[in-house]
Amino acid sequence: MKKFIAVVLSVLLLTALLAGCSGSSSGTSSSSGTSGSTNTGTSNSSKPIELTMMYNGTATDPTLGLVESIVDDFNANNTVNAKLTLQAYENEQYKTKLTTLMAANSVPDIFFTWELDYLRPFVEAGKVYEIGKLLNADQAWKDSFQSGVFDPVTYNGKIYAVPHAKSICVMFYNKKIFKDNNLTVPTTYEEFLKTCQTLKDKGVTPIALSAPDAWIPAQLVQQVADGIGGMKIYNGLFDGSVKWNDPAYIEAGKEVQDMVNKGYFPDGFLGMKSANATQLFKDGKTAMYFMGCWDISTVTDKATSSIVDDVGAFALPAKDPQYNNILVGSIDQSLAISANSKNPEAAAAFIKLFGSQKYQEEFLYKTGRLPTTKIDIDKTKVSPVTADVLDISSKVVGLTPWMDRAFGAGEGVEFNNKCQAIVGGKDPASEFNALQKFAETNASK
Repeated sequence: MKKFIAVVLSVLLLTALLAGCSGSSSGTSSSSGTSGSTNTGTSNSSKPIELTMMYNGTATDPTLGLVESIVDDFNANNTVNAKLTLQAYENEQYKTKLTTLMAANSVPDIFFTWELDYLRPFVEAGKVYEIGKLLNADQAWKDSFQSGVFDPVTYNGKIYAVPHAKSICVMFYNKKIFKDNNLTVPTTYEEFLKTCQTLKDKGVTPIALSAPDAWIPAQLVQQVADGIGGMKIYNGLFDGSVKWNDPAYIEAGKEVQDMVNKGYFPDGFLGMKSANATQLFKDGKTAMYFMGCWDISTVTDKATSSIVDDVGAFALPAKDPQYNNILVGSIDQSLAISANSKNPEAAAAFIKLFGSQKYQEEFLYKTGRLPTTKIDIDKTKVSPVTADVLDISSKVVGLTPWMDRAFGAGEGVEFNNKCQAIVGGKDPASEFNALQKFAETNASK
């Protein structure tokens, strides 16, 4: 199953990513619209159905404001006699909270989730409602989505979540800093390293990065590895043809560690909170920032960013040019329903509204989130940096989902931890050898 999902993500999801960024559509489902059309169930009681929802977001994230507006719309206009209460938590707190509630069988009706092996344990434990039953009963709703987007949330042929965005990792950059230093967007890995050194020599911190959240340095190591070994080193982890201490991963660890040693990241980044690193870029104090494109809304937030009109994006060039445009990326913004929900049909009505044409467009035009549904994209309505990301997306030839999503709390989280140790100075070969030993021990249990 893991191997199958890996192949699907590199082919079907890639096809969906290209289709979703082409600016054209094969048709918009008539089921898309306001909550007045989300009639997947009704209640005869005059007392509203009480629903709760957990979401991964903070008050400083503009996306959360849009989610709150969808909740308000649902509460004011739904036809299922329901009232939804939203609870939001920052990323690491959310993960801890969700795991705790899963163990206690106290998960809210609707919850945000990642895909693949992050969601798999909850599904296998019977904690997640099979929303595919409702999708299959409403073919117009199901057909409104792009091909392939459900595969990463499908287990044993059944769909357990609905994805509402796609994300790829990009290198955000400050156009003004580049112009002031006579720099252009690098098209090769060597040019990228030269750009970093030029900035460093001129007293400009090249890249904003924080290390305490291990997945952040890990996604950079993974991206560099993609550019060294291509899709085969990622897919090979699933069928056993590639080991975690593959030379490509060790080389990628050395490359990123070399960036650390050359001072390409902010002083104190090993202990710096992720929000603080992001703010350095938003304040114009670093030239670049490597992150999932979900951060478009953050780096262009007029209330907190001084570089709104100067943000662009490019794909990190591959060290081996034959692997250009193989990027860390997958689906995102997935919503699932708790198996303990007493009103899954009412919960599904909200999820349907969340993915309606109206809100898929708002997520794209207001926050830069790439849609999972078949909508026509009006490129005159997107920000310049979103236009850059759409262009990058149109050229993608392969996607490797984040390791902690693909391999879950075992090897996936351990990969993150090893990458964190590497940027902290540990030997890459020793760390990835230890990861391979961990995987072998884990497999024998």
